[in-house]
Parts: sequence; C-alpha cells; structure tokens
Amino acid sequence: MYADTTVDQTTELGPSVSHVVRVHGQAAVHPVWRSGWCKTRGGGLDVPRPGPDALIDRVDERNRSVGTVARQDVFKEHANFRTVHVLVVKDEGDVLLQQLAPTRERHPLQWGSSVAGYIYAGETYEEAARRRLREELGLETELHAVGITPMEDDGLTKFVGVFVTVADRPRVEEPDHIAAIEFRPQTELEQDIRLHADAYTDSFRHVLAFWLQQGRPGLPG
Repeated sequence: MYADTTVDQTTELGPSVSHVVRVHGQAAVHPVWRSGWCKTRGGGLDVPRPGPDALIDRVDERNRSVGTVARQDVFKEHANFRTVHVLVVKDEGDVLLQQLAPTRERHPLQWGSSVAGYIYAGETYEEAARRRLREELGLETELHAVGITPMEDDGLTKFVGVFVTVADRPRVEEPDHIAAIEFRPQTELEQDIRLHADAYTDSFRHVLAFWLQQGRPGLPG
C-alpha cells in the first residue's frame, strides 16, 4: 500500500505514490489519490457509525496502521487515528454545512463539514466516505478524492481524508446526530469564518482551507 517513492506534490500521481508532509518535524508519508472521479457503489459496508466501543485503526506519525483502539479511548491512550470528511457542493459552488446536534460529545451546535466521521479498523478512506455520505445524507453520488491532510487534535495527530461530491438534494438521515444542514456560498462562508471562527469546528476550518489550497478540486466545469 505504501510505496518507497516520495514526491512533493499531489497532482497527477498514481495511487501507489506517496508524498511527504511534515508532522512535528518528521516526514509523514501517506498515499496520494490520483485526481479524478470514482463512482460510489450501493451496498458496501452498510453499518452504523462507529460507536464509543468500535475499533478504529491506531496509526503512527506516517499514517501507517500499528494496531487498533476503541474510539472512546483515542485521546486517553494518545493514539493517532484517521477520519474522513466529505464536502457536498452545488454546481455553482455553494458548500453544504452540517450543524452538529446539541447532544454530540464534541463541538455541539458548531457547524462542520457536510459529512465527517471516524473510520472503522480495516476500512479504507473511500469506503468510509461512501458509508457516511449514505448514512448521514442519503446520498450515493460520485466522489472526487482531494487528498489526506494531517492535523492536530488535542495533542494527537489525525489524518483526515477529504472528498468532494456534487449534490443539491441532501436530506438529514440521522436527526440525533445532525441539528441542521445548510448550503452557504463559498465567499460568504469564508467571510463568516473570519468573523465568527468559534461557530465552526476546527476540523472543518482545516478541511476547507486544505480544499481551497488544492484549487477546489471536484467542482463541476
């Protein structure tokens, strides 16, 4: 899965090529997706989102699996882990935001990515993206893989796989998980984040910045 070759950019690379990201001064090597579209498939891992006791992959500073850990124990055990985020956009570029339910254990009522979640142990980023997109918003649409971006989260490093999909009719499938969904024009969203950063999750701000830095891949046309 991981190649010995490393490069310093993500564009037009095969899936077996990796690129280097610096994490705490060390080279973090992780897979880079080829730019392009992949069709979502029905079925797949039709399972609920990982609960507190669900096992997820524990990874090292290079995003290599080194075992498993219960989701509820990642911070207690100081275990690096993986998550997936999907940005749902309209043809004109509006971005769908999800407001987290007030009962959520982390970041209640803050606005976050259209879809986000932990990845089951042994599950791929793409499988998790398809699963969560279906479970949270009832969508089975084409995914564009943007890349993997590491970020700090309460002293840990999480490796976030980012995807984009185009859809204009999402629906809330998990009302206990999602308080509201709302499309926002990208320029207005960026301005509001500058003015009211605390209304948005750290992860969403990081993911949005990563997508913009990559040139907004996945937008139609």
